[in-house]
Amino acid sequence: MRKLVSAIVMLLAFLNVPAQDRQNEASIDSMIAIYNSQRGTALPIFNGRQFIGYSHLIQGFPYFLSSEWQPGSAMYEGTWFHNLSLMYDAYQDQVIVRSPNGFPYILISERLQEFKLGKEHFIRIDEESAARVKPAFYHRLTDGKVMVLGKRIKKMEERIDGSEVDRKFFSADKFFIFKDEKLEPILKQRDLLESLKDKRQEVQSLIKKEDLRFKSNPELTIIKAVEFYNQSTK
Repeated sequence: MRKLVSAIVMLLAFLNVPAQDRQNEASIDSMIAIYNSQRGTALPIFNGRQFIGYSHLIQGFPYFLSSEWQPGSAMYEGTWFHNLSLMYDAYQDQVIVRSPNGFPYILISERLQEFKLGKEHFIRIDEESAARVKPAFYHRLTDGKVMVLGKRIKKMEERIDGSEVDRKFFSADKFFIFKDEKLEPILKQRDLLESLKDKRQEVQSLIKKEDLRFKSNPELTIIKAVEFYNQSTK
């Protein structure tokens, strides 16, 4: 069975790290942050291609949550960099960082293991899993024995109106469940129930009780079901 990338393995391993070890890691992380702050634009995280951006004529925006810079952190080449200004370009599946001199750069995806935009945490999957997902960044939506991962996707729609072409970005997110070292796509409620089949009846009861609507809000339905599953299987 093919394994998921080291990012997920590292994530699961971290949950079992003793508190004292985490404190030690935090101290080391703090010292690295001080060192990095003194290097400024010389940091390797600012060595990518410069980001050009998109035409202002396109409606909507291609970024996750907002077209504004967001405070964040990134694990780049195995090292955490904090106090960054980031944007996640969900159309190109790439992360943009603003350097101290104000220029935007595209981070090299293969060197970026994970990143955070505020409280939102993304991890990179570099190898195919049993579900054959392509290498990309995935939004970690829950913790626990079973995890929910979201693939934030922006697509561009084009419409011809006479001699003009109207273009706009729209969201087309997908969701997955990481269970038993497999990443399973959840396209409909039946997939969700099959993935949690050892608690199928209980999950169905929860969905009915909470009046969850998979078609209208698949993200909330999946998250609620998985959180309930994790609590009931402790």
